[in-house]
Amino acid sequence: MHARPFWGGNVWGGYAAYPEMPLPPVTNVVVFEPPPAPPLVLPPPEPIHSSIQELKPAPSNEPPVFFVIALKDGSRLTAAAVWVQGNDLRYVDADDQNRRVPLAAIDRTATRELNQARNLNLRLPPAQ
Repeated sequence: MHARPFWGGNVWGGYAAYPEMPLPPVTNVVVFEPPPAPPLVLPPPEPIHSSIQELKPAPSNEPPVFFVIALKDGSRLTAAAVWVQGNDLRYVDADDQNRRVPLAAIDRTATRELNQARNLNLRLPPAQ
């Protein structure tokens, strides 16, 4: 009987395969972390209280400055504050009263010139 060559295991064709390598030592690394800090709980902010404050300007020897509003009928109005609301020019007069006049009644050119002469910039929307 004839011997057959061995073809399995660690031997191939009669030659030994690479020698088995020893396994590297196992190193376990254990990291201990401190427990997470408890969440920072801030107290609620103080509530906001609205207030209205009337601020009076410091006394002065200078006369108050007023805007001049020239009307198409030739009359003039004076105003401490001016704003446009809808189709009206609203203003606060020298007596601290809220007033209004239709924008269509204002002579825009004369109003602009009178206020520029006083070094005041009163801008009105363009005529429609």
